[in-house]
Amino acid sequence: MAKGSAVEHEELSALGLKLDRIAADVSTVIDQNAHQQESLDEVKEMVAAKNSKLRGQALARQDKERALKHLELELESVEEVPFAAGASGEVFRGQYQGDEVALKRISLVGMTAAGRAKVLKAFSTELAIMVKLRSPRIVAVFGVVTTDASYLGLVVEMCSGGTLREALEAEDYAMAVDEAQRRRWLLDVALGMSYLYSKSVEHRDLKTLNVLLDASRRRCKVSDFGLSQSESLNTAATQSTMGGGGAKGTPAYMAPELLDSNTFTEETDVYAYALVIWEVLTGEIPWRGLNPVQVAMQILTKQARPAVPEGAPADLVTLMQQCWAHEPDARPKFVAIKAELLGSGPETPAK
Repeated sequence: MAKGSAVEHEELSALGLKLDRIAADVSTVIDQNAHQQESLDEVKEMVAAKNSKLRGQALARQDKERALKHLELELESVEEVPFAAGASGEVFRGQYQGDEVALKRISLVGMTAAGRAKVLKAFSTELAIMVKLRSPRIVAVFGVVTTDASYLGLVVEMCSGGTLREALEAEDYAMAVDEAQRRRWLLDVALGMSYLYSKSVEHRDLKTLNVLLDASRRRCKVSDFGLSQSESLNTAATQSTMGGGGAKGTPAYMAPELLDSNTFTEETDVYAYALVIWEVLTGEIPWRGLNPVQVAMQILTKQARPAVPEGAPADLVTLMQQCWAHEPDARPKFVAIKAELLGSGPETPAK
């Protein structure tokens, strides 16, 4: 083949094309290998992240278990007969380090081992929050009793003055309790609720039965908070008062959005606070004589509220009506309620 001939030129061109294809094939292989390596690296990263998450969850579980064990208390004595009972359990008087305390027992009777483990997990999660709360306007939580398989025990400070509801039911309430004292109670509840929300803790069942008085009955504290946030504890410790697994709580204090779509925010607790104001002003029980369905009809369909008491202080009536507004956005926050009560009335209540 002559050098520089057409034949040589064609063969060189063909060879060049072959070399180009080989180079392209090699490049493709290299790219594929690189892509495979990247994919492998991504898989490794995903596995590492998953393992890290699992290790974190395991450590969190261990922390909760250790926390629950750390908070275990041994009471010196517990009375055999409860002095109070509610939807979520019975309350017994006990002695701890020489002081009288209250032991609230949340029944676990009838639960499977798996169900009990689930509730214990939720219980430890909520308890970890509750024991860190420090306010004279909320009931202090000291620890737990979990050594009995039939119940979970919550040890709290004793408030010997009973519930606010009991104080309102006294025969001489209207005459014996003046306006300054009523404002003091309302401020105390607002202070307690404002503190809870400053710590991102919802109450979910605010009512006068869940407000306790000290021995003098001058000051009160919010109780039964925190545990109601957990769906597991809701299932184990309380029953839906509306039936059918719907919203949990006490119908007379339940806001429209809670009754309608089981939606809960701080403003939902504010609505319940409005009913506490109404009770303190009247001494009566809201929606007395109506069943849960009838209460829901009054609140949702008719947008009705309990009758405003005659002669009640105008500023408290205005606050009450703001707190039970139908739309949540129209209700004040607890920090605003607290500020309003601290600056109103003929006598500023003691802080």
